[in-house]
Amino acid sequence: MAYEAIWYHTRIPDKVIDLLTEDLEQATEDTQFTESMTKAGSDFKMRDSSNLWVPETHWVCGMLWHYIQLANRNNFRYDIDGFDNGSIQYTRYQEGNYYNWHKDDGVSNAYTPVDDPEEDFIKGSTQKIRKLSVTVQLSSHEDYTGGEVQFLENNNKTFFAPKKKGTVIVFDSRLPHRAKKVLTGERRSLVGWVVGPQWR
Repeated sequence: MAYEAIWYHTRIPDKVIDLLTEDLEQATEDTQFTESMTKAGSDFKMRDSSNLWVPETHWVCGMLWHYIQLANRNNFRYDIDGFDNGSIQYTRYQEGNYYNWHKDDGVSNAYTPVDDPEEDFIKGSTQKIRKLSVTVQLSSHEDYTGGEVQFLENNNKTFFAPKKKGTVIVFDSRLPHRAKKVLTGERRSLVGWVVGPQWR
């Protein structure tokens, strides 16, 4: 039986995670650090966080892809191609920040047929949808309170992802989840979305 979410306690050394965080923080000084999608026009009722887009050419994406492939081979077995829009996201949740219940696949990822058979075939063959989501815990659980990643299963039961630094969580993009409000401190994470061909 496949699980909707699995995680790996990777044992990535803290020094490596700290180096990655330092690298990304430097990028925030060199690039425009987006003060969250909410501050760019979206609804604060949904999300409040700070984000930086990280291109898939960054070294961390190769390491992250290993865990995605491992999870996919051992659990999901989905037809996947790569990261959505060729990037992942570095996110900071400071005190009071949150991301309410949502799904990553979104209605915009659903296949919509068109009348022209040729165009419909091309669209159906080339359009990619989000199939897997991934989160990496970059902060130690001692650095913050609140901020838990919570999932909602089909039976309306919820469960929490581990907060251990270095944990990689891979889950079905259709699974509802949220990042609870950070009460104290700051939570840092990497998130990404993996796309593949339309469901068959």
